[in-house]
Parts: sequence; C-alpha cells; structure tokens
Amino acid sequence: MLRITMQAGIKTMKKNRLPFSAISIDEKKQETIYLDSKNIFPDVGRQNTKRPISKKHTKSSTYQYSKKNYGQSRGNNRPFPNKNRYKNINENKISPPEEGVIRIIPLGGVEEIGKNMTAIEIGNDIIIIDAGMHFSNEDTPGVDYVIPNTTYLEKHKEKIRALIITHGHLDHIGGVPLVLSRIGNPPVYSRNLSILMMRKRQAEFPQLPTMKENIVKKDSVITCGKIKVKFFGVTHTIPDSMGIIIETKNGWIVTPGDYKLDQIDGIVSKEEEKEYSIFDRAKVLLLMTDSTNIENEGFSLPEIKVHQGLENLIKKIQGRIIIAAFASHITRLAHIVKAAEALGKKIAIDGRSMKTNIEVAIEAKLFTPKKGTIIPIEEANNYPPNKMVILMTGAQGEEFAALNRAANKSNAKFSLNKGDTIILSASIIPGNELQVQKMKD
Repeated sequence: MLRITMQAGIKTMKKNRLPFSAISIDEKKQETIYLDSKNIFPDVGRQNTKRPISKKHTKSSTYQYSKKNYGQSRGNNRPFPNKNRYKNINENKISPPEEGVIRIIPLGGVEEIGKNMTAIEIGNDIIIIDAGMHFSNEDTPGVDYVIPNTTYLEKHKEKIRALIITHGHLDHIGGVPLVLSRIGNPPVYSRNLSILMMRKRQAEFPQLPTMKENIVKKDSVITCGKIKVKFFGVTHTIPDSMGIIIETKNGWIVTPGDYKLDQIDGIVSKEEEKEYSIFDRAKVLLLMTDSTNIENEGFSLPEIKVHQGLENLIKKIQGRIIIAAFASHITRLAHIVKAAEALGKKIAIDGRSMKTNIEVAIEAKLFTPKKGTIIPIEEANNYPPNKMVILMTGAQGEEFAALNRAANKSNAKFSLNKGDTIILSASIIPGNELQVQKMKD
C-alpha cells in the first residue's frame, strides 16, 4: 500500500505495494488528504446551500451538475458517490514475510540520485542499508532537503536490528539523525571516517537521540538478530567505503554501495582483485549494484589521472586558482591540499560542508597539512595570486554555494578578480546542466 503524503489539496492514492515515496522533513507541512468534496471543491457546498431551491435561480449556475451516477447535485457535498471506499485506506496492512521469504524494500535511491535507503527483512529481523537525503530544487520552495519515507519501518521498529552505512556521502548519511529518531534508534555500523562524518551531522540536531555508533573494519563480521553480515572494501571518491554481504540460506545478498573501480585502461589493480576475491566460490543470490553513468560505454576516468591533471594545472597556472569540487570528494581534496603545499602555496576554503569534511579527514588522519598551509578565506587577498589555491563548493551551480555567490558578487567573504582561473573538478549531475551553464555565464 502506497500512501502519498503531500501538501493540502492533493489527494491520497491507494496502491497495493510497499511505501516508495519521499516525504518532507517538516512534519507540520504534511497532511494526508482523502477524496472529499470539502477539499476538492471547497466552494461548491457553501455556494449551493445559500442558493434558493427554485430551479429558475439555479439554472445557469456554474456550480451545478446533472443528477446522474456521477457529479454533484445541488447542495450535495459529494462529488463522488463512492468516496467512502477511501475512508479505511490506512487499515490495509502488509503481512510479515513467510518463512524463508526475503523481503527487500527500496525506500530511496532507485531511479533517482539521492536519499539512498534500502530495508531487508528476513523473518523477524530487519536490516537497513544507508539513510541518505536529497537536496530540494527550485521546484520545491521552502523545502531544504528530502529524506526517505520510513512509514513501514516506523510500524515495525521492534524488528530493526541495525542501520549499516556504506560510506560517508550525504546521499547515504544525510538522513541518519532524522531517520534514527523515527525508527527506534537502532545501532549504527560503519567504518571510521563514515562514523566521524555522521557525528558531525548528528551535532546539527542536538535535540535528537545520540547515535549508537559501532566502528567496523572492511573484513569485519557482525550478527544482527539471526542474520550474519560481512563487509568488504570498495574504491570510491571517499575513503573507508565498504560493500555489504548478507548471508541467507539461499545465498548471499550483496551490495557494494557506491564504488569506482581502481583501474587503468580497464585493468583493475591488484588491491581491487584481492577485495573481490571473496566472491570466487560464493553463491550470490542477489547483487544490488550502483548504476550511475551505466549508459556510458567504457570506464570512468581513474582517480589517479584526475589527481595528476589537477597537480599539473596547479603547477602551470601562474595566477590565483579557484577549484570547485564536491565537498564529499575527500580523497581529491586531500590531494589538492598536498599538491599546493608541495609548491609553497596557501589553501583557503569557502563552503561550510567542504570545511567540515576537511576537518573530519584531518581528524581521521587521512592527511596532515603543515601548520599555516590552510588559511581563512578572508585572508586570501593578503597573498600574491600565484601563491593562492582556493577550494569552493558549487561545482553543480547550486544557488547558495560559495562559487555561485562569488559569480553573482553576493559572496561577502570573497570576490573574483581578473586573471583568476576557475576549475570545475566534478562531472555535471544529470539535470544540473542548466544551472551550471547559468553560473558560467
């Protein structure tokens, strides 16, 4: 059963399937609307009840409907005679899975970029994989971001054994504090960097319950209820990413999360081969894999080549360099800092999320910049242009990101100067082409 919960004035639809819709974070803005004439035709009843019964006074009224099986008779607040069938829409219940049946519930991240979340139910145990968020766009004013619909999980919170996080990107961890508070605050399992990033995220919601964190390694094995779960390491644009293996009687359920094969010209690295050797003799029942850019042939550009390209640009460009990248590409950001530091350049950072992620990376000892290498953005103009590299958020043309504000001359901390070189170190996410082009213009 799918209950679509939207703003007042939108009807509720009924379908025999699992919940698979997004909900707004702000519960006060949500309201479930049933098919009722007071909502669909708010003026019909009030107007007609004030009109005389005499036919001559109502003949030309635009509020009148012919007296048939459908429509509305004068003064009758029933546009649909069978509306009562919607009254008990919430009484339909999804029965628990039968013995030996595995129920997989995708709650987000399918046919969309963002708010990744999947629940796996086996017997009396539920394991949740990821709890991300999705940033809103200009079509949803007043909404900051969207999290997955957790209605089913809220009704079965006593069966939830664990929330397992594959990696620290916001589309996988952004909803964690809000989701945990709704589903009974189960224990959270992930690798070190992801746990540190979730702590930062949790700090933004001090009123919510403290996260029950458990740091695991890429070869750890845990038991959640009666379910055995293993992990394996994957390569991604953020360190400490991991895949998940759920053991069942019928075979393994495998999800690598988001990943980017460590390869050159299609030949994977020895480390990559070692990680995936765990599947040599395995019986895999189901693979749930990342499909981003699956429409493109060949392989994505290896991260090592991206690093080399950025390093060459930092060496070659004489003026001030502004690099816009995803704040979550921590490996890339760390390499930029190291490359600039090796050339005696200073680094300034503009963008809250980017500052936070670099702080977390330093805390996790992923890299340790020398004292004085990273300076406040307000001091960027105090150094010669050829000695400055500035990291900024806004590679996707986001309206309030640092680079877009600088382009629009609304950034109070920083302004672009003639001779600056701007590098967009990120592929454009499908759907963002227009806003990126606007920023370039």
